[in-house]
Amino acid sequence: MIPKVSIIIPCYNQAQFLPETLDSVLAQTYENWECIIVNDGSSDNTEEVALEYCKQDDRFVYLPKQNGGLSSARNAGLDAAKGDYVQFLDSDDIILPRKIEKQVQSLENDDVDVCVCHHSMFTTDINQTWENKFSQSVYDLTYQGFMYNWGENFVIAIHSGLFKRAFIEQYNLRFDEKVGALEDWLFWVGLVRSGAKFSELQDKLSLYRVHTSSMTQNKIHMQKNRLRLYFCLYESLSEEEKKDFMQRGVDNLVAYFERSNYNIDAERKAKGYSSAWLHHKGRNKHHLEYWIDYSPEGDHPLGGNRRPVKYVV
Repeated sequence: MIPKVSIIIPCYNQAQFLPETLDSVLAQTYENWECIIVNDGSSDNTEEVALEYCKQDDRFVYLPKQNGGLSSARNAGLDAAKGDYVQFLDSDDIILPRKIEKQVQSLENDDVDVCVCHHSMFTTDINQTWENKFSQSVYDLTYQGFMYNWGENFVIAIHSGLFKRAFIEQYNLRFDEKVGALEDWLFWVGLVRSGAKFSELQDKLSLYRVHTSSMTQNKIHMQKNRLRLYFCLYESLSEEEKKDFMQRGVDNLVAYFERSNYNIDAERKAKGYSSAWLHHKGRNKHHLEYWIDYSPEGDHPLGGNRRPVKYVV
């Protein structure tokens, strides 16, 4: 029996890009797919575009929902998916014609849970692609790689993966709806922590669109969500993993803020954090202890009166 692929496309007010994305789905040489177009409360003509494609081809499925954010939309698509494999595809990105065909073949032949390929960048014309540091990076498909080298030495675009849905459901993997950016990283970490086996194709089979409205272009937004993400990840770790995270993960966090010129001291004073909170820039293994212990109740990066985590190295 030919495996079925569920393509999940979350949409929010990007109807101008959606036809090109959906056309890239129609152009796939692999034909046994369903494409779930999740309209996350768009106020533009996303619905009109989506329904037009549904009329053209009954493999398209339209799923409207109230706005809940990118992670919420992807999760809604996962809940509705019926395929053997899952392809995530944002509404402004592109997959090349043989992408799904090649990755299904790898998943079927190599006995793995995830197949990843590489990507190129583009702005408006898919025939004029370009590369950056991450599109040319070498993947480190290990636990240590995903935990500590992600965003430093490599990044895998989420639409560069093809995922075995049974594995996702077995470990109840979903995108964290508490973070507003970098949720892809937490999903990849969840996969590797659950023991996912990977295969890698060197082909560049996906295209990542760069434009001014891209979430990853908003430095302040990304900086704030980096903090949220580290709290989410820390709280999900086992005690043994926390020890390693204390010694290695915080180095990455501090280096990130220094590299992005984040004004740590001004943030500390503005929010009234204790003097140790992100003020100590040295790569000290106790750094995260300060960062977590002294985050005041009621002003936790995740919001609400969350109890500060206590951990002593």
